[in-house]
Amino acid sequence: MADRQLLWAKTEVTYGTDPTAAAANTVLAENVSYRMTGQRVRPQPAKPGVGPVPSWVYGEHVEVSFEIPLIGNAAVGTAPKFGPILLACGFAETLVAATSATYALVANPKDGPSMTLIWRDDRRSHKVLGFRGRIGLKLSAGQRPMIVVTGKGLHSDVVDGAALAHADATFTGWQDSRPVAQGTTAFTLNGVSSLGLREFSIEQSDNVKFFDLPGQELVNLLGERMFTGKTKITTALPSVLNAETLWKAGTQITAAMTHDTVAGRIVTVNLRGQVVDPGYSRDDDQDVTDFSYELNPSSLTTDNDLSIVFT
Repeated sequence: MADRQLLWAKTEVTYGTDPTAAAANTVLAENVSYRMTGQRVRPQPAKPGVGPVPSWVYGEHVEVSFEIPLIGNAAVGTAPKFGPILLACGFAETLVAATSATYALVANPKDGPSMTLIWRDDRRSHKVLGFRGRIGLKLSAGQRPMIVVTGKGLHSDVVDGAALAHADATFTGWQDSRPVAQGTTAFTLNGVSSLGLREFSIEQSDNVKFFDLPGQELVNLLGERMFTGKTKITTALPSVLNAETLWKAGTQITAAMTHDTVAGRIVTVNLRGQVVDPGYSRDDDQDVTDFSYELNPSSLTTDNDLSIVFT
């Protein structure tokens, strides 16, 4: 447990302007990482000696990553508490009252919502303005399904903060997720649901770009957005699922993982893509098949390669 740490996140009305995050904006975050970064420019003067000279830094910004349990908030048809974070990572939200909350990829995420993060680490308080990011998913057997958020924001100097107190955090509406297991989780790949799922993950290419130009300092979501992943399953008979044939033919397949069985907490991750480089090995004395995959939409005019639905 990461004690004496706390993350707040609040959607900005105006890019880079602090909306004053507070306890009500608490994020149930794990494995938070905060790092300053920038570009160094070193002069190359003609001089007698061979030693280096001091360099300059510009483009100072912040890289932040954290994980959130992937689960609904117990109220069917309402946004999960981390919904605003998904919007700042290139997703659109569709709410159907008493039915579902769906997060689908935006065709052009440029200039989507941004957030202010406040990362309080013991007595240090870090403010990150203009945060935008990308997501990954960890959905492996025996582990709690997690969203991995990685992004960038504008740098503000760290300041002294008060000692953290219970009143600084409000976790109302946040839910934790149970481990991926039989009876709790269902997994279907290319229409086959009798597969023993062992590992399942999704990562996104880095389309989070920081710009430091005269008259422009911001983070935006630009360029190609590609999702890749890895899967490991108990090996099925070739007549049931033949990963080699799917790979050679370049067949586009669909997969879905539904976790939890209680209305409001249920989450379904839907994806479509192609099998890449299948292989075989042993895991705990069972034959297993593992392969990577590349997500791609069903046509050039859609963005349905990945969606997350809460019911």
